[in-house]
Amino acid sequence: MWGSSLEPVIISPEAGAMTAQPVLSSDNVFCTKSLKDLLDELSLHSEESLLDYVKEGLHSAADSVKQSLQGRALEDVKRKLLLMEEWWAAGKISDTVKTRIGSLVAALKKKCLEEAHEIHLALMINHTQEVHQWLVGINHIIQEMRTSATGGEVQEEGADQPVLDPCLTLEYMTGLQPEEEGAQQAWSLSGPTQVMEKEPQESSGVDTTPSHLTQTEQTEDQS
Repeated sequence: MWGSSLEPVIISPEAGAMTAQPVLSSDNVFCTKSLKDLLDELSLHSEESLLDYVKEGLHSAADSVKQSLQGRALEDVKRKLLLMEEWWAAGKISDTVKTRIGSLVAALKKKCLEEAHEIHLALMINHTQEVHQWLVGINHIIQEMRTSATGGEVQEEGADQPVLDPCLTLEYMTGLQPEEEGAQQAWSLSGPTQVMEKEPQESSGVDTTPSHLTQTEQTEDQS
């Protein structure tokens, strides 16, 4: 139902508002896996052991790109990771987010960087209030690892292109029905438009032939 996109956005038909939609990766990143399922998958026995797993994985990933994360950038990443650890230990992070972070770290350990990137996007879009203060540090690590893996700047596919909700049909967006006569439905990134077919003009009984053509025809008739 939902498409996977790096920066998914819906153009709303009402007032042109822009809203985000949940991210679903082709590898089922945005899935229904529970915290218990993840613990079993990683052979861990408690949330505390999962936190240790996450801390070790993220700090190891940060160390792998520390040459490009020098100075204030590296210190900022460390502060964000520490904040996440404090929130986790204080019970400020939900089981759903813990599960996603655990899956993200597992992806980093396997060098599945695109999967980790998509999990990060899903968290930022669907759990913004819970993660926005510290997830940026994890994102910085992911982006540096992606850049290192590709040997250059990572280009985000379709970053500036809005994604339209496929569930919003043209009939809903325009209020027109396909069988309506005299109108065609059109859709653009700026919103629905109605294109009216040009109606044939009725004859008024007045000769609209240009005068110079009329004189030419009269001359030919006299000859």
